[in-house]
Amino acid sequence: MSKTAQIETIVCEIVKDGKVPSKRSAWQFARSESAKLEAQLIELFQDTQDDIVDSIKRITPKKILEYKTDKIVGAVEKLLSQMIATGKDIAFRMTYANILAGKIQSIASVSLHGDELLNRIKLNKADIDRVNRIANDVVENLKKGASLALSSVKAMLQKASIQANATRGNASLETQEKVEQTPMSNSTATEDIINSRAKKTYKEIALTSEELERLKSNPRQFASELAKLNSKSVQTIRSSYFKKQNERKRQAGIEKAKATVNKENQSSGEKAILEMQATLDKNGVFAFSDAGGKKWTLGGYCSMIARTSSMRSTNLGEVFADDECDLYYIVPHAGSCPICSKYEGKVYSRSGKDPRYPPLASVFGKIDPNGTNDLDNTYLTIHPNCRHKIVKYTKKSPKFGKK
Repeated sequence: MSKTAQIETIVCEIVKDGKVPSKRSAWQFARSESAKLEAQLIELFQDTQDDIVDSIKRITPKKILEYKTDKIVGAVEKLLSQMIATGKDIAFRMTYANILAGKIQSIASVSLHGDELLNRIKLNKADIDRVNRIANDVVENLKKGASLALSSVKAMLQKASIQANATRGNASLETQEKVEQTPMSNSTATEDIINSRAKKTYKEIALTSEELERLKSNPRQFASELAKLNSKSVQTIRSSYFKKQNERKRQAGIEKAKATVNKENQSSGEKAILEMQATLDKNGVFAFSDAGGKKWTLGGYCSMIARTSSMRSTNLGEVFADDECDLYYIVPHAGSCPICSKYEGKVYSRSGKDPRYPPLASVFGKIDPNGTNDLDNTYLTIHPNCRHKIVKYTKKSPKFGKK
């Protein structure tokens, strides 16, 4: 069974009677699944940044003084490659779940039953193409962040090496230039660094035969149980993250205190390493500068990609679920930013042909500036990290996702 087949099987089993409570249960399950996957994606990115910092902290004063940092750079490169590969898999499943949720919400008030209902919910070829497009966009953005992060790490290690040698009076421009010109591909990662901590695996949902029987006998109840488990997983991931970050801050404080006490006895290499570690503890691993000049860490930048892609796919599922609907509404929410406030709470035309309302595509940025002006060429979010949802503009439609 494919990575996404079971989630679609579960959803179809829940909604097959066509009743509104069943659609609501299916929507809640699909949204809980996508929320869990989004949390896992963010956890992956934050853990990767922590792993990179820990790998860099393993370097010895001797290696810094001798400009021998290839193994560390190689380890970082491999960690980033693992992050991208795992991130693509999770992003695909998250997008699939979000589009399913959007399709369910879109037909909430439509009276359909049997195969006609299921065919409206199941993802078709166009939907799968959109899932792949979003997952690939996630990967491309991760590659950009990873590339800048790797360059940042190399520059940091090089700076530490130059600083350590300059303190000893033996740094040469020739050596510095040689380090700058060392190709990344020549670096060799060591497995002990990569495998220093147990790597998590993020498996797709897979029901046993017994669970499938329970699903068939009482779909709504079983869906509720799955949604609660997913919600608990999200809470556990978030709680674990905050605990880990607090512990890292505590350890950083201890390391700083020890360094202050032993300052007089530190070699030039040790001083360079401690300064580098202090920078990492304070600023993380740099990965991106946005148009406003804000600097993003690897974890922060990649997490922003996860949240933005999640909302994009949710809106995509809603907008493309019903070919007969043309009017859509951007749901307002508390704390909306000035950029979004002029768009929220208004009705838009998906086709752009209704003279009473502005085109929906005009709200969002174009993916390909030279491409078409239709919704498939937009991000379906007003800006990165945007939380605004798009729903069908029909007065009788239940808004499952409205909060």
